[in-house]
Amino acid sequence: MKTKAIARFAILTALALVLGYVESFIPVVPMVPGIKLGLSNTVLLYAVYMASPLESALLMICKVVLSGLLFSGFSAMLYSLAGGVLSLVVMLILVRVPKVGVIGVSACGAICHNIGQIAVASLMLGVGAVWAYFPILVVSGLVMGPVTGLVAKSVFSALEKRGTEVHINPKTFSENKVADILIIIVMVAVSGVVWLTMSSNGLDFNKAHDAVTSGNEAKYYLEVVENNEVLYEIPMTDYGTYTIKNKYTNGENSFVIDESGAHMESANCPDKVCVHEGTIAPGDIIPVTCLPNLLSLQVIEASAVPDDFDLADQNYEAIRAS
Repeated sequence: MKTKAIARFAILTALALVLGYVESFIPVVPMVPGIKLGLSNTVLLYAVYMASPLESALLMICKVVLSGLLFSGFSAMLYSLAGGVLSLVVMLILVRVPKVGVIGVSACGAICHNIGQIAVASLMLGVGAVWAYFPILVVSGLVMGPVTGLVAKSVFSALEKRGTEVHINPKTFSENKVADILIIIVMVAVSGVVWLTMSSNGLDFNKAHDAVTSGNEAKYYLEVVENNEVLYEIPMTDYGTYTIKNKYTNGENSFVIDESGAHMESANCPDKVCVHEGTIAPGDIIPVTCLPNLLSLQVIEASAVPDDFDLADQNYEAIRAS
């Protein structure tokens, strides 16, 4: 890369990281995990039009890896990488299709990102029920994708007025609502076929919460330990927010289980280090630990559940927020 290209790459990577971190604090639909504003996708969309495919791919990989290492954890990194690869491939193809504008490219990229993420989540958790979330994620892609496209289009228009050279033919920036609508309809139809094929629990959204909550069926559990005592073994498919009041320290911690894994949502400890430790998921070996409140969270395989722990006798529903 030339010096100018390297500088641009560094700026775009930093911008994507910052926007991704900011949007992680903005709950779009609190009850449905995985829905984000897509602020960081604006940067990738910019790269698709303004840089080479290689630079775009490197930007996506750097953003995903650095976000995983700094903020979200290994499993969330895998989800984002799968979604990012599929989204990028589709967008790189569509930008070269005549008459397809940036709105159509962005919307299809957003939908494909959700397909990639939920496919990996289904494989890692071993639960087809997560596909019940997919229609809502598709709708979010249909809303957030065009919004991202409009933002990018405004940037492109400003750059064109300044005479900035672009990698893709500037004519692709022009509006062609018919082509955009048609390509979005095709993508929605493909999504419908994927959903009907992959969903093993019908079309009921609630089954995403109810499936595989039986202790004998879950592949992974969130082990909740207080002062070296195992309190709960919660199936990683039983999404929700849980609150524990420590009987030794009078401390209080709230943690969340969603499709990306588990993370500490809040704590009344002084430093709140545990809240910033990120998400843990199957494959992660380092637990989230709140030392002042003597509490730790770790994802374990079903085979690692202690033999003397009675899964059927526990009552973790008592600590779940209604």
